[in-house]
Amino acid sequence: MMRVSALFCVGLFVVASATDVTPIQKVVEMMDGMLAKGKAEKHEEEVEFTKFHEWCNQVRDEKTKSIAEATAQIGELAAAIDKAESDAEVLTEEIAELNTEVAKLTADADSATAQRKTENADYKAAHTDLSESVDAIARAIQTLKQREADVPQSLLQVSTLSGVSVQEKALINSFLALETDASAGAPEANAYEFQSGGVVSLLEKLKLKFEDQRLVLEKEEMTSKGNFQCSCSSLRMTSRQTTKPLRRKRP
Repeated sequence: MMRVSALFCVGLFVVASATDVTPIQKVVEMMDGMLAKGKAEKHEEEVEFTKFHEWCNQVRDEKTKSIAEATAQIGELAAAIDKAESDAEVLTEEIAELNTEVAKLTADADSATAQRKTENADYKAAHTDLSESVDAIARAIQTLKQREADVPQSLLQVSTLSGVSVQEKALINSFLALETDASAGAPEANAYEFQSGGVVSLLEKLKLKFEDQRLVLEKEEMTSKGNFQCSCSSLRMTSRQTTKPLRRKRP
């Protein structure tokens, strides 16, 4: 400050010496110049400050808007996450239920298949047994009618069949005893001739009984096979209907 004042006084002295302008006028002119310069600088500062203030307001508004938008987006995302987690829990439960249902259907199908195999194996064994019985009786009837030598063997085979009753076996054994006596020329030969007709009738009835049993067995097998096929078709349809939404629900 003191340095400025000294320079100012020196300037006044030089100016006063060079011109006719009084020092006071010179001082006034210099102060006017300084005032004008100060006003200009102040105006420039006000303009710059206004610009800076406007920029600050603009930046603040933009940041405030961005924060509000980000906050809203965070809220939406949080709500979406909550819903997704809730949906995931529901879908997990539904998938577990569907998996349980599919497993049950698969177990039912396996059980039905195993049962069907057992039934079919039993049918084949019973059908074979009945068919062999029918064939054995047919051979025995033919042997009796033709009075062949292997009558005893044929009748013994018939008597061992599982479907022959105790009374029928007794009648066959009785006839075999007569047949033995007849072969030996015993007086019971006439009785043998008479009873052979009854044995043939018995055998024909046995043959018819076994054929009827075989026919019933075949009908039961057809029914069992049809029921199995219907059951499998129903299980396959139910399984497809169950696994269809399961494929959609899985990620």
